[in-house]
Amino acid sequence: MSERFDLKEAGALLGGVLARTSRLEAGTGIAAAGARSPLMAAAMAATLQAAYGHRFIFGLGRSSGPYLAGQGIREMGLRGFEDYFDLLRRLFRGEEVTYQGPAGNYQGMRTVDPKAFRILYYMITANDLDEEYTRAIAHARLVTYSVGMPAFAQAYITNNGWDAT
Repeated sequence: MSERFDLKEAGALLGGVLARTSRLEAGTGIAAAGARSPLMAAAMAATLQAAYGHRFIFGLGRSSGPYLAGQGIREMGLRGFEDYFDLLRRLFRGEEVTYQGPAGNYQGMRTVDPKAFRILYYMITANDLDEEYTRAIAHARLVTYSVGMPAFAQAYITNNGWDAT
Protein backbone atom coordinates (compact mmCIF):
# COMPACT_ATOMS: atom_id res chain seq x y z
CA MET A 1 0.00 0.00 0.00
CA SER A 2 1.37 3.37 -0.95
CA GLU A 3 1.47 6.14 1.61
CA ARG A 4 0.43 9.75 1.22
CA PHE A 5 0.81 12.23 4.04
CA ASP A 6 -2.49 13.99 3.51
CA LEU A 7 -4.68 10.98 4.36
CA LYS A 8 -3.04 7.55 3.99
CA GLU A 9 -0.71 6.79 6.94
CA ALA A 10 0.51 3.26 6.25
CA GLY A 11 0.88 1.98 9.80
CA ALA A 12 -2.69 2.78 10.78
CA LEU A 13 -4.23 1.37 7.61
CA LEU A 14 -2.09 -1.77 7.47
CA GLY A 15 -2.88 -2.54 11.11
CA GLY A 16 -6.57 -2.47 10.22
CA VAL A 17 -6.14 -4.56 7.08
CA LEU A 18 -3.99 -7.22 8.74
CA ALA A 19 -6.31 -7.41 11.75
CA ARG A 20 -9.21 -8.41 9.47
CA THR A 21 -7.49 -11.47 7.97
CA SER A 22 -5.26 -14.30 9.08
CA ARG A 23 -3.69 -15.17 5.70
CA LEU A 24 -3.15 -11.92 3.77
CA GLU A 25 0.35 -10.48 3.49
CA ALA A 26 0.42 -6.69 3.32
CA GLY A 27 3.03 -4.02 3.46
CA THR A 28 3.99 -0.51 2.63
CA GLY A 29 4.72 0.51 -0.93
CA ILE A 30 7.47 3.09 -0.81
CA ALA A 31 7.57 4.53 2.67
CA ALA A 32 9.85 7.54 2.17
CA ALA A 33 13.06 7.36 4.18
CA GLY A 34 13.31 10.61 6.05
CA ALA A 35 9.56 11.09 6.34
CA ARG A 36 9.92 9.46 9.76
CA SER A 37 12.91 9.39 12.04
CA PRO A 38 14.55 5.96 11.97
CA LEU A 39 13.12 5.36 15.45
CA MET A 40 9.55 6.06 14.29
CA ALA A 41 9.99 3.89 11.16
CA ALA A 42 11.45 1.07 13.29
CA ALA A 43 8.66 1.43 15.84
CA MET A 44 5.94 1.21 13.17
CA ALA A 45 7.60 -1.79 11.52
CA ALA A 46 8.36 -3.55 14.81
CA THR A 47 4.79 -3.05 16.04
CA LEU A 48 3.27 -4.47 12.85
CA GLN A 49 5.77 -7.32 12.81
CA ALA A 50 5.08 -8.16 16.45
CA ALA A 51 1.33 -8.11 15.88
CA TYR A 52 1.19 -9.87 12.48
CA GLY A 53 4.56 -11.59 12.03
CA HIS A 54 5.72 -12.54 8.56
CA ARG A 55 2.51 -11.15 7.02
CA PHE A 56 3.85 -7.58 7.30
CA ILE A 57 6.41 -6.37 4.73
CA PHE A 58 8.20 -3.03 5.10
CA GLY A 59 8.86 -1.24 1.79
CA LEU A 60 11.24 1.67 1.94
CA GLY A 61 12.36 4.11 -0.75
CA ARG A 62 13.61 7.63 -1.41
CA SER A 63 10.46 9.06 -3.08
CA SER A 64 10.68 12.33 -5.03
CA GLY A 65 12.41 15.49 -3.83
CA PRO A 66 9.82 17.99 -5.10
CA TYR A 67 6.93 15.88 -3.77
CA LEU A 68 8.59 15.56 -0.38
CA ALA A 69 9.46 19.27 -0.29
CA GLY A 70 5.75 20.03 -0.70
CA GLN A 71 5.23 17.98 2.46
CA GLY A 72 8.01 19.73 4.38
CA ILE A 73 10.35 16.72 4.12
CA ARG A 74 13.84 16.86 2.61
CA GLU A 75 14.90 14.36 -0.04
CA MET A 76 17.53 11.91 1.16
CA GLY A 77 20.57 11.28 -1.03
CA LEU A 78 21.87 7.78 -1.74
CA ARG A 79 24.45 7.91 1.09
CA GLY A 80 21.76 9.08 3.54
CA PHE A 81 19.45 6.32 2.29
CA GLU A 82 22.18 3.71 2.86
CA ASP A 83 22.82 5.08 6.35
CA TYR A 84 19.06 5.11 7.10
CA PHE A 85 18.90 1.37 6.30
CA ASP A 86 21.89 0.77 8.57
CA LEU A 87 20.21 2.73 11.38
CA LEU A 88 17.09 0.58 11.03
CA ARG A 89 19.13 -2.63 11.09
CA ARG A 90 20.92 -1.48 14.24
CA LEU A 91 17.62 -0.53 15.90
CA PHE A 92 16.09 -3.88 14.95
CA ARG A 93 19.07 -5.62 16.61
CA GLY A 94 18.22 -3.76 19.82
CA GLU A 95 21.26 -1.48 19.75
CA GLU A 96 21.26 2.02 21.18
CA VAL A 97 22.05 4.30 18.24
CA THR A 98 23.63 7.73 18.13
CA TYR A 99 24.26 9.08 14.64
CA GLN A 100 25.19 12.31 12.88
CA GLY A 101 25.45 12.28 9.10
CA PRO A 102 23.54 12.50 5.81
CA ALA A 103 20.52 10.62 7.24
CA GLY A 104 20.10 13.19 10.04
CA ASN A 105 21.16 13.68 13.65
CA TYR A 106 19.94 11.28 16.32
CA GLN A 107 20.96 10.72 19.94
CA GLY A 108 20.37 7.58 22.00
CA MET A 109 17.66 5.92 19.85
CA ARG A 110 16.61 2.46 21.00
CA THR A 111 13.81 -0.02 20.32
CA VAL A 112 13.14 -3.68 21.04
CA ASP A 113 14.74 -6.51 19.06
CA PRO A 114 12.23 -8.12 16.64
CA LYS A 115 12.57 -11.87 16.08
CA ALA A 116 12.49 -11.61 12.28
CA PHE A 117 11.98 -8.92 9.70
CA ARG A 118 11.56 -8.52 5.95
CA ILE A 119 12.39 -5.32 4.09
CA LEU A 120 11.14 -4.86 0.55
CA TYR A 121 12.66 -2.86 -2.29
CA TYR A 122 9.72 -1.81 -4.48
CA MET A 123 9.85 -2.57 -8.22
CA ILE A 124 6.95 -2.89 -10.66
CA THR A 125 7.14 -5.82 -13.06
CA ALA A 126 4.67 -7.43 -15.43
CA ASN A 127 5.87 -10.99 -16.01
CA ASP A 128 4.02 -13.40 -18.28
CA LEU A 129 1.38 -10.90 -19.39
CA ASP A 130 0.52 -10.23 -22.99
CA GLU A 131 1.83 -6.98 -24.46
CA GLU A 132 -1.54 -5.21 -24.56
CA TYR A 133 -2.31 -5.88 -20.90
CA THR A 134 1.26 -4.99 -19.87
CA ARG A 135 0.98 -1.63 -21.68
CA ALA A 136 -2.39 -0.95 -20.05
CA ILE A 137 -0.92 -1.54 -16.58
CA ALA A 138 2.23 0.49 -17.31
CA HIS A 139 0.20 3.37 -18.71
CA ALA A 140 -2.15 3.37 -15.72
CA ARG A 141 0.83 3.54 -13.33
CA LEU A 142 2.41 6.31 -15.38
CA VAL A 143 -0.79 8.36 -15.33
CA THR A 144 -1.24 7.77 -11.59
CA TYR A 145 2.28 8.91 -10.77
CA SER A 146 2.61 11.68 -13.33
CA VAL A 147 -0.75 13.41 -13.61
CA GLY A 148 -1.37 13.16 -9.88
CA MET A 149 2.18 14.12 -8.92
CA PRO A 150 3.81 16.78 -11.12
CA ALA A 151 7.23 16.14 -9.53
CA PHE A 152 7.18 12.60 -10.87
CA ALA A 153 5.94 13.81 -14.25
CA GLN A 154 8.94 16.13 -14.56
CA ALA A 155 11.32 13.31 -13.62
CA TYR A 156 9.81 11.03 -16.31
CA ILE A 157 10.02 13.81 -18.90
CA THR A 158 13.63 14.63 -18.03
CA ASN A 159 14.89 11.04 -17.69
CA ASN A 160 13.26 9.89 -20.95
CA GLY A 161 14.11 12.98 -22.99
CA TRP A 162 10.42 13.64 -23.74
CA ASP A 163 9.06 16.91 -25.04
CA ALA A 164 7.26 18.63 -22.14
CA THR A 165 4.81 20.52 -24.35
